[in-house]
Amino acid sequence: MLTSSFWRAPYSKLWSTGEYLDEKAEYNEEDYVEFSRLVQDKVIGTRAEGVATVYDVNTGKQVRLLKPKYSNEYNHNRACFDPTDELILCDGVLWDYRMKREVHKLDKLNQNLSGVFHPSGLEIISNTEVWDMRTFHLQRTVPQLDQCRIVFSSSGEIMYGLQLEQDFEDEPKFDTSFRTFECSDYSSIATIELKKAVLGLCPSWDDLQIAVVEQVNKDDY
Repeated sequence: MLTSSFWRAPYSKLWSTGEYLDEKAEYNEEDYVEFSRLVQDKVIGTRAEGVATVYDVNTGKQVRLLKPKYSNEYNHNRACFDPTDELILCDGVLWDYRMKREVHKLDKLNQNLSGVFHPSGLEIISNTEVWDMRTFHLQRTVPQLDQCRIVFSSSGEIMYGLQLEQDFEDEPKFDTSFRTFECSDYSSIATIELKKAVLGLCPSWDDLQIAVVEQVNKDDY
């Protein structure tokens, strides 16, 4: 299990799960981490200034340090692998993991979201823009995805969109709903309204259940 935090170092940790949680590794400079996609034998981390790092799960050693020539400085950058674990996207820059080189830098059309790979492996979704990875041309725009953090179902058929937090008077405000979309054509399915602000979402491996993290106010106690 991986955990991440913005507030204090070590920002991120790797844990083994069982009867107890046992700490296996610390990532002192990575404020966000996630596993590789095809085989969960690597951890990819996000550092400041658009830097991505990759660690071997078994040895705990760093195997990649990918620093772009020019940083896009997205506010909510998160490095990630593509479905084949051969490509990495970080801060709007596409990397070839095998050759440790920059492949392409996408145009920056929003300030917050750097982008994620579509489960098909043929597209990159960056806020409302959908880029074709074969040509690096803008394929379409999806206005309903504006400022939405995207989570995919395990089957790769459904997208969940969670609105980014908005700052009001120095306090973040989260939306009390999440949206669902068809991955095949990006059409909207439904907006699910909840009573509390939605902080995170994760579908089960069989897509029969959804775990939702909600914000608890002191008035709820």
